[in-house]
Amino acid sequence: MIRTLSIKITIYEEVEDAYDRSKQKGEALIDINCLFIDFIKEVVREADQLLMTNGILGYRNLWGMHEFLLSSYLQLKDFLKSKEMITIDEKSNLREGLRILHALVEE
Repeated sequence: MIRTLSIKITIYEEVEDAYDRSKQKGEALIDINCLFIDFIKEVVREADQLLMTNGILGYRNLWGMHEFLLSSYLQLKDFLKSKEMITIDEKSNLREGLRILHALVEE
């Protein structure tokens, strides 16, 4: 089954009520449809770049003390490899996670 994703990002001049934008006029910055797998590939590609440029600890310093979502990143990398998403309650293998990170460094 081919899955598509619809993405729309709208910018508003002034926000009176952040939860009710129905009466406000905004400008669509992005309004596209894409394949779900292409979106995941792009997210992973950008995450790869962030890790390679800043490292896990550097990411935290750069993004105002927010941790890099390593488990989510590894899930997405695994998804691209197997085309099946690992659910949170499944056990994962530390060796496999480290192998994925090592492969990124070796590229």
